[in-house]
Amino acid sequence: PMPKPKPLTPAERLRAAMGRAGVTPAELARRLGTSPQNVAQYLSGARRPTLDWLLAVATAAGIDPAELAPGVLASRPPVR
Repeated sequence: PMPKPKPLTPAERLRAAMGRAGVTPAELARRLGTSPQNVAQYLSGARRPTLDWLLAVATAAGIDPAELAPGVLASRPPVR
């Protein structure tokens, strides 16, 4: 049997979702009212996001929250 693929890290899920939404780290930082350095720490995996932060990111980027924390956050239409 084929080995199961390794699950994505929170940082990998965030980068992938931002890419699909066409949102740059700088734009996400602007929408969240935080510094690009703060967003970069999450994107690099240096900081682990809280559920509240993931919900704020999903709202700011128009991303389905379930993409960022599958099995934890319920899927809902993105807010635009």
